[in-house]
Amino acid sequence: MQAGSLPLTLATGWKNAPPRAIGRRLIWKDQGHWRISDTDFAQPVDLGQACPVDCPPAFDAARGYIYRYHCAQWGEQRDASEFRQIEPDGQGDERIFALGNNKWALWLCAYLPAMDKLAALVATEMPSRADGTVVIQHQLGMFDLARRRSLLVNLPRDCFFPLDIASAPERLLFHGGEGFQVVDFAGRRVWRLGPKGLPEGRGGAFHPHNADQIALGGGGVVLIDRSGKFSTVRERGLNPVWAPDGESLYFAESSSDLWCRAPNGDCERLLSVAGNRYSEVNRARPARFTADGRYLAIPLTRRIRRQPLEGALGGDNAPAWAEWQAICILDLAEKEVWQTSGGGPICWAE
Repeated sequence: MQAGSLPLTLATGWKNAPPRAIGRRLIWKDQGHWRISDTDFAQPVDLGQACPVDCPPAFDAARGYIYRYHCAQWGEQRDASEFRQIEPDGQGDERIFALGNNKWALWLCAYLPAMDKLAALVATEMPSRADGTVVIQHQLGMFDLARRRSLLVNLPRDCFFPLDIASAPERLLFHGGEGFQVVDFAGRRVWRLGPKGLPEGRGGAFHPHNADQIALGGGGVVLIDRSGKFSTVRERGLNPVWAPDGESLYFAESSSDLWCRAPNGDCERLLSVAGNRYSEVNRARPARFTADGRYLAIPLTRRIRRQPLEGALGGDNAPAWAEWQAICILDLAEKEVWQTSGGGPICWAE
């Protein structure tokens, strides 16, 4: 097994393979820094320190730029909250949009080629109430890259966690305490889903050819259309993602596995971390496809319970768990898997 990789149990017909270049570059996190390289991972380029906020990078193929959100590390003075662009060779790192020190970009950063804009969820810390309650306002940030102008769009109530974005038609999928809802880029609610009978909001995806059909994840994976009719794909599952052709659906049960629902409706576990007794879901991230649908990348986590030593320093404050993460690349045509150390979120630069 390659150094830094995880032991995997693979589905019948699949095999482990040494890392190889496929002519596609992947952006991922490793040791607190963003990296980019071809999938042989032989010469990764350091793109700089990753901030503590969970916000994915985005890639602009026309300009050849990577866009990423940057803010100060926890405990440091709030000296920056901004979007930056950087070239894949690590050069040209510069600020393109400043947000202000009371704003953050959370969970969503997507480049929309048809509009030549970045879309992001912007959270603003509002003045505290008299009782000391801190109020956070969520807005859709639309950042015009050609004009270097930004617009913050108010969102309907309960647009908390963004799950997916589609540009044709312009749609955003959110989950909140009151269930799921779809809104347009003007901040208008298009339709509301549930929450009765629906999962708990861990992942969701618009069908690539029909934005009125959505896959939702959480306590299970379900398919739902705009009429409210839904069907269960599997009783357990999260982070569903459609293949680019819209035929197959990929999802996970935890941060340590990957499943596929074939066009005929059959579900199969493609891989899982072997001997992972303490699986969890908080580290789980959606799989990401190359544009042609042949290759898929997904971060996996192996979790092991620590055994404290009597008299050891740290005592009750010592971490209860040890975690190892790896990025897996799947060649869906050859049924081969290879990996490198690192974690998500991830993004293909193509």
